Amino acid sequence: MKSPRINAFGIAILLVAGGGLAAGSQSSGPAQTQEVGDFAYHDHPPSEPLPKTLEPPAFSSNPKAHVAYCLASRVRDVLYQEPCFCHCNRFADHKTLLDCYTQDHGLRCYACQAEAIFCFEKHSKGFTPEEIRKALYRDEWRSLNLDEYAHTFHEREQKGLNELR
Repeated sequence: MKSPRINAFGIAILLVAGGGLAAGSQSSGPAQTQEVGDFAYHDHPPSEPLPKTLEPPAFSSNPKAHVAYCLASRVRDVLYQEPCFCHCNRFADHKTLLDCYTQDHGLRCYACQAEAIFCFEKHSKGFTPEEIRKALYRDEWRSLNLDEYAHTFHEREQKGLNELR
């Protein structure tokens, strides 16, 4: 009696079919935090109220952190759907870029500051969270001159305050 032989093609068919069956049997509960490469984010809008960011005036002595916290507070729903590229998901258990601003991590992290400002700018130009995420993965946020942006932001803020007087 001959034993059945399974060739590579047969194994591939079994693996694909088995993977399809396993994927089809998973529950269809709410989407979880996505991990793509080394970065975590949510691939859907928030379904519950989001935590507030820390108050920007607490960081007024640090111009870059101050502007980052100001703008992060305006786009919390976007930051909830964006990854952070400083790997804080590894060492601080952050699930999204928003987590950097509900804590004081954004105070001292250049990447977090530049990414939040980048997200604000793209969102204000009509980009969707998914489009912003793709731009973040292309490292477009790295072209932001954080020092210049903070300086310009504070000049506009002072000008606005003077006009209110």
